[in-house]
Amino acid sequence: MAKEIEEVRATPRDPYEWADLIILALDGAWRQGISPDDIAWALLAKQATNSRRAWPDWRTASPDQPIEHDRSGEGSPDQPV
Repeated sequence: MAKEIEEVRATPRDPYEWADLIILALDGAWRQGISPDDIAWALLAKQATNSRRAWPDWRTASPDQPIEHDRSGEGSPDQPV
């Protein structure tokens, strides 16, 4: 996975490199015994969690850094919904 991450860093606008990361992530989850349905539900739950969070204005964020949500008021890590 580290090799693929470096390839994304080298060519961040190449959708094929991003696709490689997604494929590796799915393969890793399947090898841990996580079903495709569980992965799909986890994606939906995580997106719902992220939608409820407070985020800074993306237009003022650095394009070279991930945008971090406001963690104030969070008491525990993500829990499935």
